[in-house]
Amino acid sequence: MILKKILFIIFILFFSFNAYSLENKILVKVNNTIITSVDILKETQYLIAVNKGIKKLSKNKIFDIAKNSLIRKTIKQNEISKYKKNININDKFINQLIESNAKKLGFNSTNDLEKHLINFDIEIDDLKERLSTEVLWNELILKIYSNK
Repeated sequence: MILKKILFIIFILFFSFNAYSLENKILVKVNNTIITSVDILKETQYLIAVNKGIKKLSKNKIFDIAKNSLIRKTIKQNEISKYKKNININDKFINQLIESNAKKLGFNSTNDLEKHLINFDIEIDDLKERLSTEVLWNELILKIYSNK
């Protein structure tokens, strides 16, 4: 009798837990950098966090936008890494950009923006990295084409 109860409890405990997993596939390769399905999921979360209107689109459209965004970001980072010695970025400038973006998104402060991003599992450092990439990219384009 006790053995049946123990087996019953073990059975209940063993089969009562739900396990969720996310399949991680390599979807795109840009030069030597791979983009996985998890990367695209994170990019989707970022895009939804900074653009509320994107939720209105279909899941397939959002997926395509996130994938293309990651491809562009990866290409920019690869090109920036070739010229990084010639380009510097000021942290104060990045903080001003974050503050400006926070106001554009309707937040009173960068702390409010940071709290909002945490709801989407995004850290403020991720935003800083993105803004740095954009600033460095713009600076690189300016340096390359300013003579022409």
